[in-house]
Amino acid sequence: GESAVASWGFTRDYPGVKRDVPIPTGQGPDARDGNHPQGNLVEGNFIHEIGVFQKQVSCYFQAQTQGSTVRNNICFNGPRAGINFNDGMGGGHLLERNLVFNMVRETTDHGPFNSWDRQPFFVDRGGVGTFEPLRNVVTGNFMMNQENPQEAIDNDDGSAY
Repeated sequence: GESAVASWGFTRDYPGVKRDVPIPTGQGPDARDGNHPQGNLVEGNFIHEIGVFQKQVSCYFQAQTQGSTVRNNICFNGPRAGINFNDGMGGGHLLERNLVFNMVRETTDHGPFNSWDRQPFFVDRGGVGTFEPLRNVVTGNFMMNQENPQEAIDNDDGSAY
């Protein structure tokens, strides 16, 4: 796609971590192997004018992730959600102090923040397997949905933030 920042596959503790092992392949509902994004920080980005050619885009998109921090970003002028959490896999995400506006200009389907939770994932939590994701925290953001008055934060398809 054309998203500005996207996390999926083996992405761990970015930025600045050198890898001396190959990136593993394979992912599924059993996420206990840990081969998914964990502990990433997306901070201080100025993202705008996205979705010119591709419409299923976001300033930040994540899928099958755990423990992401998305903060102090400015996101505006796009066709759909500015921030999209694709699933509820491991949870434990922090979304704080972001400014998101002038999004959802073409799809009118949701808000500047959109979350889904379509499939449970089996994750390891301190040596114990569970389908229960950690609680996510959404705090101190300014999200304005002037293009589509549906809502600013859209918890869709079973997600519960």
